[in-house]
Amino acid sequence: MIEEDSFNQLGFGLVSYRSTIWNLFLVFCTLSVVAVPSMYLYSQGSGYADSALFSERITLGNLGYSRMQCQNFMLKRKKVSTIVIACRYGKIGKIHDYGIQQESSDLKLNGVCVTTPSNEKCKPTSSAFTKFLDGAPGSSSLHFDTADSLWAEKPDTECTDPKNSLFVQYSCEMDNVELYHKYRSLCMIVALGVLICVIYFVAIVGMKKY
Repeated sequence: MIEEDSFNQLGFGLVSYRSTIWNLFLVFCTLSVVAVPSMYLYSQGSGYADSALFSERITLGNLGYSRMQCQNFMLKRKKVSTIVIACRYGKIGKIHDYGIQQESSDLKLNGVCVTTPSNEKCKPTSSAFTKFLDGAPGSSSLHFDTADSLWAEKPDTECTDPKNSLFVQYSCEMDNVELYHKYRSLCMIVALGVLICVIYFVAIVGMKKY
């Protein structure tokens, strides 16, 4: 003889509540399992640094994206020893701007990667530096050792002030192969998202009937 569940004595409302909670628990456990492949696909990206939290590496942002990058290099002893421009993921796309950022009394202008009328005269003009920038597109990283001056002619003393900084503004872009893998991963993730929605919808409709 099967013993009757003593919980049934508390009434239909509490019995129904317990049944609903249990069913929702099973539904969300199932949805969590279905979502595991999506988190795995996210983790295969390189949008975040290796030191990023695990919870960050299993999110959409880790797949990477095109972005603008600005590198600043302080001028020391009237020269910059080494210039390195790189992309953590993707390749260098286009060099948008470069020049010398002078220390300004306006804090809003300090560290800004843009050529203005005030610093345009300090823009590097040497053929070696121009060749370095021309070879940047398509590279993941590029080094330039400034053994020679950044300028073809001797610049004004205000341009070589050690407090100034050399800036290079460029874009980081994914090539077609990386984009293909990214789109394929996203298609699988979207398909899993649709499946999760369908499972949840069917589960809710089924619980309403019972």
